[in-house]
Amino acid sequence: MKTIVVSRLYVAKVFGNVEVTRTDFFVYADETTGEVVDTFLASKWEDDVTDVIEDSVMTAFGRDVTYDVFYDEVAVRELDTAAANPLAYKTADVVPTILVTIHREPASGDEALVRTWMAALKENDMLRHAEVHVDYVAKNGEILNDGTPLILSF
Repeated sequence: MKTIVVSRLYVAKVFGNVEVTRTDFFVYADETTGEVVDTFLASKWEDDVTDVIEDSVMTAFGRDVTYDVFYDEVAVRELDTAAANPLAYKTADVVPTILVTIHREPASGDEALVRTWMAALKENDMLRHAEVHVDYVAKNGEILNDGTPLILSF
């Protein structure tokens, strides 16, 4: 990879080609280094994990849930080239964060439910590890449970 140093800051959004990756990502100049960087790999992994876990999320939590997957793009960029490929999200030493929003009040069995779901992700070779944040938000947008998320990892 060749590094290009630029003197002006810019950002460009690249829309994924439906036939190739379907991944939207950004290309921008890093303010601290002046290098042009992109978020392709982190964005690709986010899209792939989102697709891989979708059925399991709906099975575990029902349809009244939303979720997002995030990777630390700096940590992903710093991977060695062997780990930095679009299919390596299962084996790379970068932990995704999965934000699950359940649209109801917390229930007493939620922690066990989340732990069972996380175990299934690992046992079914969907993910090796992740940090999961569970928030409770009413359909009208009201934050429930005093805004304190349930945070678990595997």
